[in-house]
Amino acid sequence: MMLVSNESEELTHTEKWYGTQYSTKPFDKDFVTYLKNGPSIPELRFPSPNPFIAKNFNVEKRTVENVSIPYYHQMLMVIPA
Repeated sequence: MMLVSNESEELTHTEKWYGTQYSTKPFDKDFVTYLKNGPSIPELRFPSPNPFIAKNFNVEKRTVENVSIPYYHQMLMVIPA
């Protein structure tokens, strides 16, 4: 969780790439307990799985011998309709 404010508190860390200063604080124990045991919100849920996201990223290796690529000596022309 991030809280952004114009009011600067004690900034204890500096971000690596842009040099932005920030600080971190632990959550209050009562707040964490509320989040763990609080009311459920049916609208707040994980989306259903996306069937279009690949799961297998293995690459099959195939050996091909005697590859012949045809060479065409033809000119292509566009004929108006």
